[in-house]
Amino acid sequence: MNIILYNQKSDRKALEKNLGDPIATLSCELRDPQEVLRPEIIVDASGFIDNWKSVNYARINHFGRYYFVEPMTQTGKIVKYRLTVDPLYSYAEGLKNTFFAIARSAAFNSEWYIDAERPIQANHMIYKVKLGRIPEDQSSGAKNYVLTVAGGNS
Repeated sequence: MNIILYNQKSDRKALEKNLGDPIATLSCELRDPQEVLRPEIIVDASGFIDNWKSVNYARINHFGRYYFVEPMTQTGKIVKYRLTVDPLYSYAEGLKNTFFAIARSAAFNSEWYIDAERPIQANHMIYKVKLGRIPEDQSSGAKNYVLTVAGGNS
């Protein structure tokens, strides 16, 4: 199993990352069962001991995932790293080919999109109509009534 270590400078939230050249490619074996999403690795850093703290990204081919790397400890040439999976870059191809229904967006605002958590602007309209007398239907003689509503609370 290979582990490729990088110092990438892209934003953590970016779907596309610029990995640059690898700092080191290490061959290793798993001794203990590891959690695939948050493994901890211990490596011989003799080939890159001067910049072991600059490692911030990794690829484990065996797991098929990319990881954010947090340097933990160094004892001589042995370094321990904590890895956390990067789901955006690990599954970037699948994400790019997927259509999403956006539930909420700070940039998207449409009067046709119903969102229960979006503040609604109430436009109060007040009309005054002066009536001389209650209109009457000439054909039937029925009186028409005008209903007014004040307030707005239901």
